[in-house]
Amino acid sequence: MANQTLPIIFNRSDLPWSIRILNYSTLLIILIWPLIFYVSIFIFDNPENELLAWSIFLLINSYPFMIIGLIILSFKLFEKYTLISIFIPISILMGFIYLFLRTVT
Repeated sequence: MANQTLPIIFNRSDLPWSIRILNYSTLLIILIWPLIFYVSIFIFDNPENELLAWSIFLLINSYPFMIIGLIILSFKLFEKYTLISIFIPISILMGFIYLFLRTVT
């Protein structure tokens, strides 16, 4: 019996290789999550508003789930709305490139 754990993400051979490569390359952004988690702990150094600090902490650290959800959405939308499906991973990549360049310079 075939492994049916995550067929939406990993078993999409019916789609063109270009959309699969684009979506899988977007998932590479998740590799920096441990560093972001480590840095986000410092939000609690001296917060003025603890509820706001917890909210920001949870939002920052939940970004891998948002990316995975958007990639699943991109795969599902590809057959009916090709341009929207292509725009989703490109906008994620461009957003992270922008944030990276903004912090470096």
